[in-house]
Amino acid sequence: ARFHVARFINDCFVSPTGPMQAVIAMADLPENERPQVINISLGSVPIDSNDDGFGDTYPACSAFEQDAINYAIERGIVIIASSGNDGFNNKIAAPASCDGVISVGATDTSGDYTNYSSLASNLDIATFGGASFEGIQVLDGRPNRDVLGVTGTSFSAPLVSAIVALAKQAQPDMTSVELLQKLQSAASVGSNQNDSRCVGETCFQMKALAFLQSVDPVAFAIAEEPNDGGGDTGGGDT
Repeated sequence: ARFHVARFINDCFVSPTGPMQAVIAMADLPENERPQVINISLGSVPIDSNDDGFGDTYPACSAFEQDAINYAIERGIVIIASSGNDGFNNKIAAPASCDGVISVGATDTSGDYTNYSSLASNLDIATFGGASFEGIQVLDGRPNRDVLGVTGTSFSAPLVSAIVALAKQAQPDMTSVELLQKLQSAASVGSNQNDSRCVGETCFQMKALAFLQSVDPVAFAIAEEPNDGGGDTGGGDT
């Protein structure tokens, strides 16, 4: 895959419209330069809806955010965004909550949702994001070649984006809707089957290989295991 980084921060300040302006700029690129997948590892800041001094929900997807998302989707771009790290049980952050976006939550190594992952009935998929801020974390490569342990839905979303990018490479004409259907069809349902925060059957944990094979069984075929015995190669080449 080729990476194209869209800048939306100016002097360490993120404007409310900055991320969506970056999405529009990417969608405006010539077709041969336009990204197939956009990862958005950020979300709206919680608001205090009951005036008790604590953020308890997220603002809804704004009209500008939705228009920008629609603009990109109309140009064949898949948008993937993180659900938020505030542990809400009934709301995910925008733009993950916008229509057409594939929203991503975080699970731990057991497949259960983490306590920081924001959830809602419209959460689309989840994958590993670091068990906790003290537990097993995602290894994240930095531009200075350091590798750090990190935690958050911001690190779950890029894993889904990477897998979807592979799928789009094999089947460029697949739409966001089709890809999401296959992501959920291939996923394990109900997290690890013991998370009380699952709403019905909305806890979809990504199964990357099963998803890719459902997209293109030839491109993502797995070689058979060699037979036991028969020399140094174990009876055949893998």
